Amino acid sequence: STIASLSHSFIGHLKSLIDHCRDKRQVSLTPWDYGLSDWVDVASLNGFLSKVDFTGSSRGSQISDVYRLSALQQGMLFHHMYDRKGRAYIEQLRLDFPEGVDLGAFKASWDHILSSHSILRSGFVSDELDIPVQCVYREVSLPFEELDYSDLTEAEQSLALSEYLELDFKKGFDLQRPPLMRIAMIKLGASHYKMVWTHYHIILDGWSNAVLISEFLKVYASYLTGGVPTILPEDNYGDYLRYIDKQDPYASETFWKSYMDGYQTKTLLP
Repeated sequence: STIASLSHSFIGHLKSLIDHCRDKRQVSLTPWDYGLSDWVDVASLNGFLSKVDFTGSSRGSQISDVYRLSALQQGMLFHHMYDRKGRAYIEQLRLDFPEGVDLGAFKASWDHILSSHSILRSGFVSDELDIPVQCVYREVSLPFEELDYSDLTEAEQSLALSEYLELDFKKGFDLQRPPLMRIAMIKLGASHYKMVWTHYHIILDGWSNAVLISEFLKVYASYLTGGVPTILPEDNYGDYLRYIDKQDPYASETFWKSYMDGYQTKTLLP
């Protein structure tokens, strides 16, 4: 009778769980759904998702994913928290467009890029859960500024640009508010524009910059010719985190210790 009662109770609870998971009206997710079950409990996650954030709405209604940080991102976040005014991880990339720019197509191209890459729509929250996490927002608004220096002399333009870059650096970033990048288009002549792309290093590494600019130029070319850029599957940074989670850190450590064994001075990589 004890086993029968236990079995009946077990089956009843199991059916309740199945009904809950099949009910499309249920919108609550668990730490397991986000891969956070080792660090975050259900109550903490529910409180985190229900909080009204900078969008003016509950965080859970605005985001598509939540996951922890990579090791490198954790290091950058630590430095940011240690020195909020630090500039070490703020990147400013400048590109010249001497033959004119269609500003409408230009901005639309950047919006397309943001919609294609989850990391560009991610914000970082460090102090609300037991571990820092990054939240992927479904939609973000890209800060886009237009400036006109075309009436200035070359010397005045150089000075104005230096002053702008310094002020832009001082703006910094609130890591909780994506996108952690902004674009300025500065007109220097009748058809000459300079783009200033400022972003925080926590969302992009140096190799990714070239890849992203190449993709942007292809999208921009499509808009200029009246075409529609190819819609590719969204690039989810979470896929990378899940990949590295599957790696054995001890095996990696053993490999590199063995590989570097015997080297006492700096040497060239093969």
